[in-house]
Amino acid sequence: QPPNEGGKYTLSYGRKDCADPNVTPIGDGGPEGSFPNALMTTDEVLEYFADAFGFTEKETVAIMGAHSLGGAAADHSGFQGRWDSSPILLDNAYYELLLQRQ
Repeated sequence: QPPNEGGKYTLSYGRKDCADPNVTPIGDGGPEGSFPNALMTTDEVLEYFADAFGFTEKETVAIMGAHSLGGAAADHSGFQGRWDSSPILLDNAYYELLLQRQ
């Protein structure tokens, strides 16, 4: 959606193909999982998105940028907390954090 006044976006979340939008199963890292395992290496994440969705490396990097917004909830992913220091900004802080942890 285009930004409304003030440059803010209205975000919708959730999967359209999810049987119960109130329940998000924890992914097992395989193509049948809801999302990749949080402990995967970079190569494993790239392979997962290529196999499960046909994504290129560039497309995978772009979609992972969504981690710049919000955070994790333990009841959904097993992890709790913000992804980066600026969870209300769509910026490159998530990627900067990944580079610091290499």
